[in-house]
Amino acid sequence: MRLYIILILLFCTIQAIGQEKINGWLVFNTSNSSIPNNHVRDLQFDKKSRLWVATWGGGLSSYFPDDGSWKFYNETNSDIPGSQINQIEIDKNGRIWMVAADGGFGWFDGRETWESVKMPKGVRPQSIAVNRSGVALIGTYKDGLYIYSKDKILSKVWGEDNNPNYSITDICFDKKGNALVCTSFGMLRFTKVSGGMYTSVHKKIGEFPVYKVAYDKKKDVIWAIESGEQKVVKNTGKRWKVYKRGTPDIGIALNGEEATYHASEITVVDSKRYSLTMGTHYFGGIAAYGGKFWGALYTPYSDTRMTGGIEALTTDRRGSLWVGTWHRGMMVRVGEDIEMTYVEEGLTDEETANLEKLSKEQKTLVQNRKVEVKDTLYSATRNVEIWIWDAQKIDGDTVSLMLNGEFVLENHGLTKHPKKIKATLNAENNSIVLYAHNLGKIPPNTATISIIDLGKQKEITLMSDMKRSQSVIVVHDQPQSDSPPLEGNK
Repeated sequence: MRLYIILILLFCTIQAIGQEKINGWLVFNTSNSSIPNNHVRDLQFDKKSRLWVATWGGGLSSYFPDDGSWKFYNETNSDIPGSQINQIEIDKNGRIWMVAADGGFGWFDGRETWESVKMPKGVRPQSIAVNRSGVALIGTYKDGLYIYSKDKILSKVWGEDNNPNYSITDICFDKKGNALVCTSFGMLRFTKVSGGMYTSVHKKIGEFPVYKVAYDKKKDVIWAIESGEQKVVKNTGKRWKVYKRGTPDIGIALNGEEATYHASEITVVDSKRYSLTMGTHYFGGIAAYGGKFWGALYTPYSDTRMTGGIEALTTDRRGSLWVGTWHRGMMVRVGEDIEMTYVEEGLTDEETANLEKLSKEQKTLVQNRKVEVKDTLYSATRNVEIWIWDAQKIDGDTVSLMLNGEFVLENHGLTKHPKKIKATLNAENNSIVLYAHNLGKIPPNTATISIIDLGKQKEITLMSDMKRSQSVIVVHDQPQSDSPPLEGNK
C-alpha cells in the first residue's frame, strides 16, 4: 500500500511591517493594521494584483501587497452603495461590483467613477455575479433573483416577494455562461439567452438546498456546500457526490470536536498544489483539495470558536492563500509551511488509520528537525537523477529524502548500491533534505547523494540524526555558450 501525502508550500513576500505574525500567518485586524473592520466578508484580487476587501460596516478597501498601502471607500468619501458589503465581483473590464445589505449594489472602476443602484423598497441584496456580457445577477435575502442589464434596467427574474425560502446566497457561471444559483429549493441553472440575459426558465440540478457554489472551468465540475449538514458536494454532470469525511466529514478535527465542523466557504483556486479550498463555519480551519485528497490547514484561530468562521478565501499570483474571517480580520500564509494528513479515497477504516498514523509520523519527522544547508550544487538541466547510497560501513541506516517539500524517497534502508530517483528540478533553486529514521549502529546517519545531469555527476555526503538534518541546494544553472559575443555586445 502506497502512502499519498500532499505537502502544501505557501509563500508570500508582502510588505506588512508592524503586522502580527501568528504561527506562520500574517494577521490584519483593527488593532495592528489599517483594515477598517474585522468582519471581512469577501476578498478579490484584480489584474494589477491589488486586493479588494469587502467588510461588514467598514465599506470597501483596497490593499497593495507590494508596498503595504491601503485605500478606503465608505459613505463619507465615495458613492458606495452602503457600508455593509456582502460580496464583491470583478468583471472583465476591471470594475469592482458590490452588493451592500444596507443599501443596494453598484460598481467602482478603481479610480474615481462609481455607479450605485437602489433596490426596490425592502429588498436587501446579498450575492452578485457579473457575466462576460456585463449583465449582473443579484441574489437577495428573501425576494429571489434580480437582473441588471447592460442598459441599466433592473428587473426581477425569479422568486416570490418577502419569502425567506427565496433567499439566494451565492451565484456563479458555468463555461457556457449559464447561471448556477444557490437556493433552499436546490441548485438552479438559468440558461443564458441572447445578449447575455436570463429569463425565469430554469432547471433544478440538485434536490438539496445549497449555500455556496464554485465552478471549476478546467474540469467542468460544480462544487457546492449543501445547507442542511453543510457538507461539501461535487457534480460532474451526471450525479452529485457527497464527501463524507470532515466538516464533519473531510478530516478536519479541531479541538477533538469533529462533529461540530461545518463548511462555510468554498472556492476554486489557481494553485499548482491544490485546486480547491474550503473554510469551516464556527472554527477557523481550512481544507485544501489536491485532486484525490483532502488535507487540513489551520489558521491561528482554529482552536477558538469563531462566530461566522471563514468568510472568504482567495489566492494571489504567487499561490499564497488569503483568508477573510467574520470577526478576526484578514490573514495570509507567509514563509514556508508543511501541512498534511491527506487520505486517499476508497480505503478501508484500517487502511485509513494506518495512513493517518504514517502521516503524523512524517509530520513529526519534518517539524522536529533543524535543517542545516551543507553546500550548493549546480545542474545544467532540470531533468536529473538523484542517486543515494551508503558510502561508508553498512550499519542499518534508514532514511527519507525530500525534494522541494515533497518526499521522493520514504523509509529507505541504505546499501552500497545506489537507489536511483528520477526528478524534475524547479527553474531556480531546489532543496534536497535528508531525514534519518534511526541512527544505525554507528551514529550519525550518513548518506551520499549524487546529482546526475547530462552524464555529469555531482556528489555530496549528508548527515542526519534525530535532531538535525542536512540539506543541499541545487541550482538550475544553464551552461554558458562558447560562441563569441555579437559585435556591440562585449
